[in-house]
Amino acid sequence: MKIDFLVKGKLSDIFPYFSDLQQYKAVHPVVYQVDECSEKTFLFYEKLNLLVYTYHFTYTVLLDEVDYLKKVVMYSEVKKGVNLHLTFSFVEQGDYVLIKEEVDLKSSLLVKCLFLPFFKRIHMKMFKEIARRVV
Repeated sequence: MKIDFLVKGKLSDIFPYFSDLQQYKAVHPVVYQVDECSEKTFLFYEKLNLLVYTYHFTYTVLLDEVDYLKKVVMYSEVKKGVNLHLTFSFVEQGDYVLIKEEVDLKSSLLVKCLFLPFFKRIHMKMFKEIARRVV
């Protein structure tokens, strides 16, 4: 799945929301805590409200690659058999920055069908929050 989002602002102001996972947490709608385990490994805490249930879970995120002002790659095993690989890249377009996200979810077809639309909605909220903050 691919998501593109155009944000008015400077790349140097937008990039830290992806490369610094504490700033990533600050704009992410469901991540409420990030603990650093090592230089590139982090523990994410998420809270999902699904109908009448609130679901809390944690998982490890590897900040796999950070190419300053160009690309950020994250990898995580969210649950056994559910692996998530996120690649964020950035293209300056005048006064705007195009954020390009590639989502590679390795899981069963059922999980993909349920998770990907929800994931897209959550990340669109995150991008809108970034746009609000960098104005």
